[in-house]
Amino acid sequence: MKSDNWKLGGRNYGTICRPALMLLLVLILTIFGGSRCEAQMPGAGEETAKVIEVLSDGGYVVEINGVKLRAVTDGQLREIHARKLEFASCAQERLLLDDEVGKLKAALTVAQKETQLAEAQATIERERAGRIQAMFEGEQALRLQAERLVHRGRVSRFFDNPWVQVAIKVGLPALTAALRR
Repeated sequence: MKSDNWKLGGRNYGTICRPALMLLLVLILTIFGGSRCEAQMPGAGEETAKVIEVLSDGGYVVEINGVKLRAVTDGQLREIHARKLEFASCAQERLLLDDEVGKLKAALTVAQKETQLAEAQATIERERAGRIQAMFEGEQALRLQAERLVHRGRVSRFFDNPWVQVAIKVGLPALTAALRR
């Protein structure tokens, strides 16, 4: 047996028609649902916006719900965009220059090592030249001592004369040529 009477909370609502009851339930849910959503949003319905300061460059300082913000003009926005592009290109150029600086530092290190090697070789050559010079001077001193030890007579002194040396150098070829004829 089916009952057309609705009981809710111990009360009989059989006299109220169903569509009216449904409408009442929808209204109650809408009221409670709407007030609950508004309660979850902080400051809902209390939004305030006001201009705090007009700046000399054409921008504004604005306060929205207690938060200060800076508003910029369209021209300033374009300038900011242009500067961002310039910054990006400068950053790329800097990367290239940093790479070039790295290569130059490596080349400098190689050049410094080559310079150190050349200086070491120059030092070795100077030491070698010093040894050769000392050896030459020692040989020259020995020759001078040997000449002093050799007995020099009249004949050897005669041939040491510069005029005799010239006569020998010029006369010997002339004598050879005359004997051949």
